[in-house]
Amino acid sequence: MTSASPRAYRPMTIGALAAHMAGALADEPRLHRLVLEFITEYGDASDEERPRLLNDAPMETGDRRWDAFLGALVEHLAFHGDLPIPTWTGAPARFLDRWWFLSDTPAGRAEAMVTAPASFMRRGVFIERRDLERA
Repeated sequence: MTSASPRAYRPMTIGALAAHMAGALADEPRLHRLVLEFITEYGDASDEERPRLLNDAPMETGDRRWDAFLGALVEHLAFHGDLPIPTWTGAPARFLDRWWFLSDTPAGRAEAMVTAPASFMRRGVFIERRDLERA
């Protein structure tokens, strides 16, 4: 009798993240958890594996704000990891016409205006830098 070998764990790609997010748009806390899970898995991935996680062009989520967020996140991670920035991040669907603040509080918005990474600000997405830190 041959036993099946266990599947090797593979971290979530940005494409898989977008697919999970598309099914959770009504659940903001879940969206945030999914993003943090991706950031954690990316941080734990080997240098050889990281480009694969970012290059998997994601589908649109159904919410333009989150589509812009994903473009900004990948540009941010690629830039800080000395990786080529995937071309899909420059698509018009990855930019907003109106600013979006992930925080609803005045203090959170002010903090986001000061600390949001450049890749997010240029897309009109304002997030506090600390919200991108791994859990």
